[in-house]
Amino acid sequence: MDHSSFRDFTVKVNNGSGVIFMVSSSEYCYVLTAKHNIFSNNELSITRTLLDVNGHLFIETLNVIGEPYCHSDENKDAAIIKVRKVNLNDVIYRIDNLQESDFEFHLCGFPLVRTGSDGFRINKVNPLHQKIHGYIEGELVPTALQDEIIGQSGGGILSKTGESYFLLGVQKGMAAQDDIETLSRVTFMPLTFFDEIVNENSHALISLLPPFIDSFDILIPNIYHLDGFQVTKDLVREEFHAIAREVCKKITPQSIIGKLKNKLLICNEPEYNIYNIQLWTGFLEVLVLVKMHLPKGEEINVGYIDILNKKTMIVYGSVKKNWQESISLLYKTDLTNLIKGGCIYVVSSTDHKPTMTELRPNILKSIANVPARRIMVNNSEISEPFEDVKVKHIFDLQMKIINKNDLLCQVDAETVMETLENETRNIL
Repeated sequence: MDHSSFRDFTVKVNNGSGVIFMVSSSEYCYVLTAKHNIFSNNELSITRTLLDVNGHLFIETLNVIGEPYCHSDENKDAAIIKVRKVNLNDVIYRIDNLQESDFEFHLCGFPLVRTGSDGFRINKVNPLHQKIHGYIEGELVPTALQDEIIGQSGGGILSKTGESYFLLGVQKGMAAQDDIETLSRVTFMPLTFFDEIVNENSHALISLLPPFIDSFDILIPNIYHLDGFQVTKDLVREEFHAIAREVCKKITPQSIIGKLKNKLLICNEPEYNIYNIQLWTGFLEVLVLVKMHLPKGEEINVGYIDILNKKTMIVYGSVKKNWQESISLLYKTDLTNLIKGGCIYVVSSTDHKPTMTELRPNILKSIANVPARRIMVNNSEISEPFEDVKVKHIFDLQMKIINKNDLLCQVDAETVMETLENETRNIL
């Protein structure tokens, strides 16, 4: 896998390194680093070393906002620096549970031995165990001496899986401060160190969560791409976007997480995937259709989520190739909120546009390979889980709209809203 894109998230902080973390602000983002980097110079310098389309290096200087925020505990070498928001196409998802971090991780930074050249370096690192004060020890593979690592302190421990980026922690330094670290061990800080800085400075800092968690607004361009749609695609999409903007005023992903908690993920799904961008893009697509058909005067707010979850459940599941791989675990998930006639929409990590978006009961029963009596449902509502509850991929919403292209290709600005309401009435 190509890990060169880690460069985009990695910065030089004086004589050390740092990692960019996007948060829910239109004005700034964070650089997470080791606080000993900040005091290595009288002035604070943060730069990115990037490559243009021709492979030529160029330097981007980040604009620092105010003073750095350092951890108050002298034993925790963590610091957050506010910088003017930079141009990044991707966000990093955090991983907090070391036991769930079975990805391939890399320490990214700018070791001093490479000063004068490109400088950017990636070292594979295997997380091992926790240490005193909450630090984590990792092993570099292949081995590296201390002289080869100096300057990478403050760099991110990054992973890429599929199209998503993950951050496990920020490096402090070598595990042993000597000239030859024969075990090639490094120590890094978990993200909880940086959460503690945020809590200590809650008047000035916001949580380390992906920016869309505090507002669906950022996700609006991602919904209803309607690829293959003809003629009136832009007109139809703009109507969906207009409805989405109304939804955004009343509800946020964070408020839904607080309401549904563990009901957003398929059984055994790692907890960090509750912040997956595909999950919340799919959720917004559902909310747009719900909003379109709500009785006049009703609004989608946090209180409405309980009502929605009884009829329409949206869950996320990781798969390797086909979304149907998630069905077996889906039927081991808590489905007790659903009523008879309800529907489960599956958002999958891959297979975003399957040709088969709804599975018939006999197929569900075959794939699930679990007795109906062992499925966690409301038995007073549902007697035959495979027949009484529909299972669809989230792309089913778009597919049904695309299939109505012949009816929607004749709409104009005056008729698009009424036509969409009529033609999407029975999609959910």
